[in-house]
Amino acid sequence: MKYNLVALFDNDSNKLIDFNYRHISKRNKNIHHIPLHIVLETIDDPDINKLNDLISKILRPYKKFKVHLDTIYTLSSNNRNQYIGVEERGYINGLVRNLNEDLKLSGFKVKDIESTEELFIPLSQNLSKNFSSKSNLSQTSIDSFAKIEKVELWKIVGNKKYSVVHTYNLREF
Repeated sequence: MKYNLVALFDNDSNKLIDFNYRHISKRNKNIHHIPLHIVLETIDDPDINKLNDLISKILRPYKKFKVHLDTIYTLSSNNRNQYIGVEERGYINGLVRNLNEDLKLSGFKVKDIESTEELFIPLSQNLSKNFSSKSNLSQTSIDSFAKIEKVELWKIVGNKKYSVVHTYNLREF
C-alpha cells in the first residue's frame, strides 16, 4: 500500500490559487475532488505507528511557511493536464530533504533524493506524474507565494482517491 505525505495550503492560499489559476482548468470541465497539495514524499508499505511517531518527531520544529509558485505548466494542447511548479529553494527544500533522509535511515521504502521529481501542485485531476514526455509542454510564468499550513499522511485508496490517515499541524510563527 502506498502512502503520500502531502503539504496543504491555508484558506487564503487556496482561494488565491483557485481564483487565479484553476479557472483555466474549469473552462475545460476538469473535476477537482482532491484539495490543492504538494506531494513531499511517497512511502511504500510502512508500519503506520512507527511512521506516525517519526513524522511527528521530524515535523516538530517546523513552522508554517511560504512557497514560491513560479510557472504553470500545461502538458497538452487542450489545457487538460496542468500543474504549478514550486520553486525548490529554502524551507520546503530542507523539509523534503530532511523527511527523505530520516525516513530512509529508519528503514522506510522511499525514493532516493536524486531521483525525486520536481515539486508541483496538480491543477487537474487527470495529471500523471510522468513528465518525461513533455512534447506539448507550454509554460506560463507566474510570481506568487502560497502558505503551507499543515502536512497530512494520505493513503492512496484507488485511482485518484485518498483517505487522510493523520494530520500534522505546523507551528505558528
